[in-house]
Amino acid sequence: MKKLLYILFVVLLILLNYTTLKSAPFDTGMNELQQPDEKTFIGRIWGDEFFYWMETENGYRFVQSGDGWYYYATLDRYGEFATTIYKVGIDSPEASEVTLTIYNTLGQKVDEIVNTTLEAGRYSYQWNATDIDSGIYIYELRANKFISSKKMIFLK
Repeated sequence: MKKLLYILFVVLLILLNYTTLKSAPFDTGMNELQQPDEKTFIGRIWGDEFFYWMETENGYRFVQSGDGWYYYATLDRYGEFATTIYKVGIDSPEASEVTLTIYNTLGQKVDEIVNTTLEAGRYSYQWNATDIDSGIYIYELRANKFISSKKMIFLK
């Protein structure tokens, strides 16, 4: 009986050990990354097998799309304590024609926050939603060939 309990205990320990998620951190250092059109840039990738980050040598974040291209990342919107003001961040690595537009779920344009040429840099814009009804809205950022859309929920 003791031998059977010992075997069950060992099997239980082995099972518990294999069900624990473990991650192995990595950092590629700065490497030359290549776009599908053969253009290259310097960037690094670091994280673990569950989540990772990518950034250029000058600190701009980027993501790899399903089409194989690397794109600069837009910063998520973040709210203030006031429920009528939302901030949207833009991380622009180069001078670009930029538009930042808010749409409702029917695809109707609600507001245009930015429509200008921006120099390289990090920008933050506020959207004053005082006269906007509660609901789900989409903000779309366009900069040269880059397009990114994200949703935000607005509750009054």
